[in-house]
Amino acid sequence: MKEVIVPALQDMQACLELMTFSLKEIKMNPKILDDPKYDYLFSVDTLNELVKSGMPFRDA
Repeated sequence: MKEVIVPALQDMQACLELMTFSLKEIKMNPKILDDPKYDYLFSVDTLNELVKSGMPFRDA
């Protein structure tokens, strides 16, 4: 049992150390949605609203 648990705990510790390092380096970009490549990000929401209002899916 020890042969399985000890390496698993070591792997978990390494993952947690990596996560701790990574989280410190994350920087938020509050204006990311201003980039034109994200213009269609919410297109599925718009599509769903059109379908819910009665428009056929193909037309929406």
